[in-house]
Amino acid sequence: MSNSNQYAINRARSIKERFINKMASIDLKKAVAIPVVIGTAAVMAGIGVEVHHQGELLNQGMQALQEYLQQAQAYRLMYDPSMNEYIKAGVSGEIPAAGAKLQAGGIGVLLYGTAVTTAVATLAKGFANIAKNLAGEARETVDKNTNNASAKLDTWRTNRATQVADAALTPTFKS
Repeated sequence: MSNSNQYAINRARSIKERFINKMASIDLKKAVAIPVVIGTAAVMAGIGVEVHHQGELLNQGMQALQEYLQQAQAYRLMYDPSMNEYIKAGVSGEIPAAGAKLQAGGIGVLLYGTAVTTAVATLAKGFANIAKNLAGEARETVDKNTNNASAKLDTWRTNRATQVADAALTPTFKS
């Protein structure tokens, strides 16, 4: 393997290890709290936008507000969406009311963002533990093999020294 290939492999391992360690260091409570705060803020902002919009319609007259509310009610009755369909319609822009779009996005962040961040943080901690355990086992194996090799070398040296000593002490007769 060329040096540039080995360098690239080592660099990729380094990046992967740093990523796993960084993800594993994330506090699970904070990982869950962030999408909850963002989603709640988006839902509340959506409510505020909707109230503001309806207030503007009320300033135009009760008839304008009633038409808007009838339109919104007709949309709800026409689609009767589940929560997933509501979120999808809000994110894709199919819902006619801007406040409702923002609310749908906020609910999506609350539901799916929390689940995703929890899963990612938990999996990263699991992968970090697996990597830590594998590294520990690898170190133990290397230490064991090093100790075995060292013991074999010591045995060989002792045996060789004994052979040399025996050879030196054994008289040889030449005829």
